[in-house]
Amino acid sequence: MSDEWEGLLDDDEKVIWQGRPSPRIKLAWQSTLDGLTSLFIIGFSIFWMVGASQAGGYFWMFGLLIFAVGLYKAVLIHFWKALERKATHYTLTNKCACIALDVVNGKVLDSYPIIADTTLTLKDGALTTIHFAEKSGQNGRTSFTTSIGFEYIAEGRAVYQLLRKVQAGSA
Repeated sequence: MSDEWEGLLDDDEKVIWQGRPSPRIKLAWQSTLDGLTSLFIIGFSIFWMVGASQAGGYFWMFGLLIFAVGLYKAVLIHFWKALERKATHYTLTNKCACIALDVVNGKVLDSYPIIADTTLTLKDGALTTIHFAEKSGQNGRTSFTTSIGFEYIAEGRAVYQLLRKVQAGSA
């Protein structure tokens, strides 16, 4: 066990896997509607800026804000997520799954117990994602649920089998 885990694990807890997500840029929106909405916002803002610039003055510049939001949602968010993945570390112990994020303003460590009732979801591919928890929240009047797990890992099937062993208490 490495020194950075000293004092964070229980006496009977041991690290059985550590890894990191792929930091590659992955153009994947949460839904097709998300991507289309972003493109619509970009198109509308360009239409607005061209039309408003013909009237003279600086009124067209209000369209820059809308354009920036659309550009962020369509493209820049994928670069941001890649940077976030680059700062992420995964650890699986014989009791829980841990996700550590080393960000500018400090380190964040979230721990999720893996028990018999934990629902495991495997999204297989060249880079595999395994979800094992959910976080619910509210943004204004809208409620949302976010899946949590080890995302974009190369050795996904092996890690999934380890998670199953932790669930069964045999890890």
